[in-house]
Amino acid sequence: MLFVLSLISGLSRVFGGIHFPLDILAAISVAMFLSLVVFTLRNKTSYLLNYFVEKSSNNKVN
Repeated sequence: MLFVLSLISGLSRVFGGIHFPLDILAAISVAMFLSLVVFTLRNKTSYLLNYFVEKSSNNKVN
């Protein structure tokens, strides 16, 4: 659903003369690359999130 909306938005910017088609393709490429990086690092860095959440919950005063 979000991919379709971004595609429509990109095409409307090209047809509106705001961007060149290469600008839209570059933005899609960057977004796909960063999504892949985040998806791969998500599992490798989850222990850091757990560490900080546990540390934060231990510091709370009741």
